[in-house]
Amino acid sequence: MSPLVRYHRGMAIAVIAIVFGYAGLGLLVAIPMCLVGLGRLDPAAAAGTWGFRVLSIPGVMVLWPVVLGRWLKRGKA
Repeated sequence: MSPLVRYHRGMAIAVIAIVFGYAGLGLLVAIPMCLVGLGRLDPAAAAGTWGFRVLSIPGVMVLWPVVLGRWLKRGKA
């Protein structure tokens, strides 16, 4: 196996690990955010149904750094 093939395989594994790590952290943030935090960040979301909360999980997973930052900032205010 050539060094170039080994390099590309290693890069692919690194990218996959980063993507799965980001998604895992996103899920760890999304679950409590959708159970508790949505109502604290947006009063209209406080009256949201469970279906709304479940459908918001993928969005929170993708945007977890922004959502977590706003949630923490709101908690201090």
